[in-house]
Amino acid sequence: MSKFIMRLLLFCIFFPLLYVLVFLLPYLNYLALTCLIVFFSLVGTFETENIMRQKFGPGSRIVLPVAGGLLPLICYLDLFFPSLNGLLEISFIGMIIFAFFRVIILNRGKDIPNILNQLVSSLVVILYPGYLLTFLIRLLFMDQGNWIFLFLLGLVFFNDIAAYLFGRLFGRSTQLNWAISPNKSAVGFISGFVMSLIISVFFYYFKPDLFSKNLVFVILFSALIGIIAIIGDLVESGMKRSAGIKDSGTIMLGRGGILDSIDSLLFCCPVFFYIYPLLA
Repeated sequence: MSKFIMRLLLFCIFFPLLYVLVFLLPYLNYLALTCLIVFFSLVGTFETENIMRQKFGPGSRIVLPVAGGLLPLICYLDLFFPSLNGLLEISFIGMIIFAFFRVIILNRGKDIPNILNQLVSSLVVILYPGYLLTFLIRLLFMDQGNWIFLFLLGLVFFNDIAAYLFGRLFGRSTQLNWAISPNKSAVGFISGFVMSLIISVFFYYFKPDLFSKNLVFVILFSALIGIIAIIGDLVESGMKRSAGIKDSGTIMLGRGGILDSIDSLLFCCPVFFYIYPLLA
């Protein structure tokens, strides 16, 4: 089965599932959707740990990946239960302290030349993708959070789909031949960027109550998200290339691992969360 067909099958499975989770199962502030995000976070964090291990050697195989992967769930509990206010920040700081403690104290300085590498590796495992995905959970707690959530996913994933499709069909003559991602093409980048703008126009007229600013501001905002989506894709490609890995995993049909599927989304989440309220 070709990679294109497998991606098409994944598309046909994922979007109906997303519709069910967002519109038919909104109970307990989208708990079912939160569970899916936590699953993606946990698997993606273990994929990140594997990339770091390939590059920097043995790290925390279980404790830090599980802790970092559960950050979206901790964020959900923090927001859902007012009495737990501050739980996310306390947990995040605690994980960072534990990461330093593990590298400096538990190893007793046996591998001094690689201490800095191990610290950086541990911090990346906590942040990527777990902490970045907490901003998806925060979006769901906004007014009309389901539509805001879909707006972000539409900007990112239709960008990704258009970049892949048009790059595959028309991009061979415009391949950029970057060492970090040799198959990327100018046609793919431009197609994905334009698709983000088209999605912004669609949402502006389909759900006008999501915005208080005029269309120009919405398009500029969507252009920023489109650019960051491309950067997110390149960052993950650079991480894999540096570690000598082609795909982050094998769980996703035609796409490799979880990180290969959500890399474009990760950096967009915090940017979208902090800038979108200016348009709403």
